[in-house]
Amino acid sequence: MTESPKHLSRAADRAANPGARFSHPLEPRSELIGHALGAAVGLQRLGAFMLRIPPGKTSFPYHRHHGEEEVVFVVSGSGVVEIEGVDYPITAGDFLGFPAAAGTAHQIRNDGSDDLVYLTVGEHNPLEVAEFPRLHKYLVRIGPKTSVFDAEDGSGLPFSVRLHEELPKP
Repeated sequence: MTESPKHLSRAADRAANPGARFSHPLEPRSELIGHALGAAVGLQRLGAFMLRIPPGKTSFPYHRHHGEEEVVFVVSGSGVVEIEGVDYPITAGDFLGFPAAAGTAHQIRNDGSDDLVYLTVGEHNPLEVAEFPRLHKYLVRIGPKTSVFDAEDGSGLPFSVRLHEELPKP
């Protein structure tokens, strides 16, 4: 086989590498394993990730985006997406879209017995604000730097995280 060009990410190469593991610091049940497809092919304005959520785990904390749109396509497995406080079952072939203008709060959970595998694609703007309504916190990402703030008094948490460089943004 010839070497892949820089704009092609091959499934065979990803199968040989289980991918990076990520847990969101604000969600104790968060566990994602996957590959940053967009970065692998040089995308700068879109983030694209092939992700797996193990059984009993979640993606990110329940959140909404204020500046970036996000789509999710379920590849295999089954789970639940909570959208604005209502749970909906999801399974292979389902497609989800979260427009930034709507600010729709959501979270994906795997309540099945097999991995939930999905492709997610989202914008990667120079500035993003995400809200964690149940945690009363905001995430602000400016370029590669991400900080989390308390929604009630604006104070920063005792840590800043660099989520974007590890795996997907919320």
